[in-house]
Amino acid sequence: MHCYFSDDYKLVYKSEALKDTQRATWEPVVTSLGRLCKGDIHRRLKILLRDDDMVREGDDRSIGSFETSFRELMDAAETGRTYRVERRHDDKVAGILSVEECTYLDD
Repeated sequence: MHCYFSDDYKLVYKSEALKDTQRATWEPVVTSLGRLCKGDIHRRLKILLRDDDMVREGDDRSIGSFETSFRELMDAAETGRTYRVERRHDDKVAGILSVEECTYLDD
């Protein structure tokens, strides 16, 4: 999982790679709000999911992506809302992502 600022697509977080799984569960993300969204919980973030298991040289590893904000991630954790991960080339649903918990630490 990669997380980017939506306005300039600067990488702000990269998770560990998960091997041989169809139902990925990532370790909790621990980072500062300053690093993740420059302290603006409404700043747009792009979440990109990639598959590094089935890559051949020159392949696009992107499974799909969605846009959100830290505020929306907190709301999703509270309400159980899920995100549709859409493939870039045809907008079909590649998967569903749920947020189990979303809190922050002061910078």
